[in-house]
Amino acid sequence: MNLLSQLTRLQVRVLNYACEKVDKLVTTAGLVTTVSSMYVDIATLKIIAGHDDVHRLDREFDHLCGLGLIHHGFRDQVADITPTPLALHLCVRCQGFLGSPVEFFKLTHDASLKPPGYLKEPMIRGPKKAGDLLPGLTHFA
Repeated sequence: MNLLSQLTRLQVRVLNYACEKVDKLVTTAGLVTTVSSMYVDIATLKIIAGHDDVHRLDREFDHLCGLGLIHHGFRDQVADITPTPLALHLCVRCQGFLGSPVEFFKLTHDASLKPPGYLKEPMIRGPKKAGDLLPGLTHFA
């Protein structure tokens, strides 16, 4: 994948801001994710992006969503600029860092923080049947 070549300067500005400012955590599996969604109002977004055409911003966000780099985009008068784990990895690589995002952002495992949809005891499905999950896979409610 060559994600960087598919991004505009405006998109990079927004992603850079989001990846720096969002609260991050390490999952129990040792992966990086965000603690919660990150919203900014349109006026702030225009400053971050360096552009004031809201229709262009909307198109740019649709593209970021399509690439799997942010979760949602515009929601009424605010924009959800929450970066995905893929975006966090891309940000780290663009800084020239070859280690994991956990190392780059100097994160430590905090058992008190759980990512959205976290299930304390994953439900394990029984024998493999048509329509069931494979044994050993977790199912999140």
